[in-house]
Parts: sequence; C-alpha cells; structure tokens
Amino acid sequence: MQFTLWGWTGRWAGVDSPVRVTGGTLRDCRVRQRQFEADYPDALAGIYARGEAPTGLRLQVAEHIAKEN
Repeated sequence: MQFTLWGWTGRWAGVDSPVRVTGGTLRDCRVRQRQFEADYPDALAGIYARGEAPTGLRLQVAEHIAKEN
C-alpha cells in the first residue's frame, strides 16, 4: 500500500491548506514526517492512504489560521 504525507507550516505565506510533501511506503512517510516536524516547529502533518484527501489536516490548518487572526 502506498501513502502520502501532507504538511503545512505558517512559514509558507499565503498557503492556507496542506500540500503534498512526499509519497511512498508508510515507513518513508514517517521518516519524512519526523524530518518535516523537526524543520518547522509549527508544522502540521498527516499521513494518508494514496488518493485519500487530507480532510482532517485541512480542518487543523483552518483552525490554526483562525487562531492566528
């Protein structure tokens, strides 16, 4: 089974929804997720089955942005 790591950080000006960070095996995505979260302290990230929309992560991003404003 293949997976996609979606992520978001407030450092990306004007980006208001998660973006695809990488894809691959679950192990590949977990490794990259740890690296992404280490690189961006405010990172939000989630691993989803390939083809599945990151609905829950979108809600987290929207909530985070709303708190900032």
